[in-house]
Amino acid sequence: MRKLREFESLSEYRKELADPKAAFRARVEGGPLEAVWSRTPCAYFEAAVLMFEDGRYTGHTNTHRSDSDIFLVTGEARVKVDRGLRLYIEPTWLERDPCDPELRACLEEAKNRMEASDAALAEFALLPGREYWARIAREEHWLPPDGPDRPPNRAYSTALYLSDKPFVDGRPQGEAAPMSNWTY
Repeated sequence: MRKLREFESLSEYRKELADPKAAFRARVEGGPLEAVWSRTPCAYFEAAVLMFEDGRYTGHTNTHRSDSDIFLVTGEARVKVDRGLRLYIEPTWLERDPCDPELRACLEEAKNRMEASDAALAEFALLPGREYWARIAREEHWLPPDGPDRPPNRAYSTALYLSDKPFVDGRPQGEAAPMSNWTY
């Protein structure tokens, strides 16, 4: 078995890619963990309460995220995911009517707080051994000016996009998981 090259950050690995804008296949290592509600074995998870009105998604409340180290693994490298993870995956667990009394209470509290007629508990987990489509993106954002009458400062951050579907024109397909749908 060939030894994988080790990288301490996504930015460091992105510099090594022949085409930094291209998507590639990879898996994720981490944990082992269990997702918060379903207890699904995983390397990483995010959890949220999804809100619906008349069957249409209207919003969410983020509730949990794993915080242990995770690594992106390709055929040639093992890369520490240091920050900027954006998931474009279907929920690995979705429950609108949980049997567990504690989960039912959590869901009812969220529905009341958000004044929603319908809600679901959702987990978005990266599963051990599963391959995902990946792309290490350079995202542009703006920082405040250095002083009065100065323009804002342009800055860049590195983010890892992971999807359970192939990318099209460099973009992941489907919706971002609730915690992944942030902006600068």
